[in-house]
Amino acid sequence: MPDTKNFSLRVKVLDGLLRKREGVTIHEMLQVVNERLEERGICTVRTKDTILSDITEIANEYHVRIMRIRDRDDSRVIRYRYENTDFSIFYSGLTAQQSSELRYSLRLLSRCKGFPELKWVKDLCFSMDVPLNYCQEPVLEFDLSIGKLGKSCFQGLFFAIIEKKTIEITYLEENSLLEKMMMYPYYLKQFSRDWYLVAMLMYEPGLLRLFEVDRIKSYRYHPEQEYKDFEGDVSECFNDIRSMHNKNSHY
Repeated sequence: MPDTKNFSLRVKVLDGLLRKREGVTIHEMLQVVNERLEERGICTVRTKDTILSDITEIANEYHVRIMRIRDRDDSRVIRYRYENTDFSIFYSGLTAQQSSELRYSLRLLSRCKGFPELKWVKDLCFSMDVPLNYCQEPVLEFDLSIGKLGKSCFQGLFFAIIEKKTIEITYLEENSLLEKMMMYPYYLKQFSRDWYLVAMLMYEPGLLRLFEVDRIKSYRYHPEQEYKDFEGDVSECFNDIRSMHNKNSHY
């Protein structure tokens, strides 16, 4: 009976094998697929029926023709390949060198510790068939030096900057009062073991402010509010952050 578990990984491996012009046998496909599964500590495929079922699924799902050709040396052996070996269901447009560099970067990131929510790196490694050794210890650690609430906000603030989203934060002032503020986030910077959000308030156009990440108790995206870029290099404004570390400081 075909195995439906780990189908996405098997398809990734089979896609690469079916692009070979000389074709591959079912036995060869089974062997390579199981090698990839073993690298990840995943149970291997037991029968060739699973591979045959996967090939049929690929052909039906992606409307691609998979040819059955006889081996040149032994006509009893059947090999399989795409009719168009340039086809790939995972085509990314990356060169071989770019793909190699990306894989190396992903393996490095997978051994980082301390940055919130790095699970996406392992998920991407899995989807790109990048082998990971789960017995390896981290070799690089981020010291975010922020509390539980700060860590829960850190990732959201990071993506708000990347995706240019206007946000509203709830901020704990020094007088222990909570204040809600609408702003355009631009930068996250660490100074003296503390992390700061660099942003511009909606009611203070042209002025940059620092907000201690650990004091941000919540945030909310406001897609209906148009995002405004800062005119200038935000990072250069804070090269000398020592004179700017007070949360009320601004340019």
